[in-house]
Amino acid sequence: MIELANIRTLFDELWPMMHGSQSHKQNCIRQFSQIKKSFEKWPDDFDKLLAGLDAVEGIGLAIASGLIWSVYQDEAVPFDKYTMTYALTEKILITNSISSGRYTSACEKVMEYCAGFNYTEEDGTERDYEIQDFVIESMEKMREYPALIEPR
Repeated sequence: MIELANIRTLFDELWPMMHGSQSHKQNCIRQFSQIKKSFEKWPDDFDKLLAGLDAVEGIGLAIASGLIWSVYQDEAVPFDKYTMTYALTEKILITNSISSGRYTSACEKVMEYCAGFNYTEEDGTERDYEIQDFVIESMEKMREYPALIEPR
C-alpha cells in the first residue's frame, strides 16, 4: 500500500532534478487520499491503477507511473521523459504510449532488459541490475542528447 514515504522517495531520491519536482510532490501529498483510494481499488492491475491515478487532478501519466514504481519497485517503471526516450532509443519499446492498457507490457519489457545485466558496485561486488539503475542510467545517457528529450 502506498504511504507518504513513497511519495518522498519518488521526488526526493529518484526524481529530485525533475522540473517542478517539489510542486509535484506537494500536489501528491495534497491528493494523497485520492491516490491511496486508487491503490486500494486496483492493487493487482497496473494498467487500471495507472488510469485511476492519471484521473487524479494534477497527476498525469509520468507521475502516475512514478507513484506505482514507488510501491512496486521490482515490477513497475517510472516513465519520465528520460526513461521513456531511453527505452525507445534502445528499442526496448516501440511506442511512447503507456496508457490504454500498455503500461504493464511496457514494464515487463524493461524488466526483461534489466534482467540481462548485472550492476557492479563501487566496491566491486555485483548485484542484479534493477529498474532504478535503468532510470538513473536513462537520465545520465539522455542528458547527452537534449534534442531527443526537449520539446520541439
